[in-house]
Amino acid sequence: MNEDFTFQAQEPSNIGEKLATLSKSKGLSQGKLAEKIDVSRVSINRFFKGKSSLRTKDLVLLLKVLDIDLEQMIHQKLEAESRGDASQEEVYSDLISVLDHLDNHARSSVIEQVVWWGRCGLNETTRKASDRLHATLNQNPLAGTA
Repeated sequence: MNEDFTFQAQEPSNIGEKLATLSKSKGLSQGKLAEKIDVSRVSINRFFKGKSSLRTKDLVLLLKVLDIDLEQMIHQKLEAESRGDASQEEVYSDLISVLDHLDNHARSSVIEQVVWWGRCGLNETTRKASDRLHATLNQNPLAGTA
């Protein structure tokens, strides 16, 4: 089985409990959710109770089953920022908050993807920003994985 990243539900009123409430409101049992994302019902139960973690790919699938599109939410946030609906600081704060709640491997993967996307940018400014980010992370490897 391929090693993957984890997302840990940690505190009372955690994301697992919130997703459990949402799944109940949609009439989806833990067994049905487990079947749809190919994990055990026990894994879903423990995640909902904040007693275990889910691999990032399983969490993303769970969110999709519950009609939550994480990529779309990030896209909308970035669109709002580009229109001036949110300050740049708010967007950065939100992105940092998301990164802070990822485990080290997931955080590193996200940052590597941002660097890659930046290098694929259509303009020189984006490519240079990506190169600076990559250089900064290579100077301080813990910056992307702490």
